[in-house]
Amino acid sequence: MVRGFPSASGWLDLTAYEKRIASFGWETIHIDGHSFPKILSAYEKALASVDRPVMIIAKTIKGKGVSFLEDKNGWHGKALRKEELSAALNEQGNY
Repeated sequence: MVRGFPSASGWLDLTAYEKRIASFGWETIHIDGHSFPKILSAYEKALASVDRPVMIIAKTIKGKGVSFLEDKNGWHGKALRKEELSAALNEQGNY
């Protein structure tokens, strides 16, 4: 999976990665990394490929669906405090 990071010109263009990988003969599957049906479909397609390697390129937004985390710097890889976890789960409808 390729993750987008800020660059000098803004967010990295994942289609550039797709073209680069395809130029080496790989099959590329570019998906919305937040859509479970699309993720499942991409895995099924990748498993069916027998003649060349496959790379799934998933466009994602860190912290998607949680207002105080979504696309905010400084949160990636950090553990939430108990009250933050509770708030995040509430926003997701899981608590």
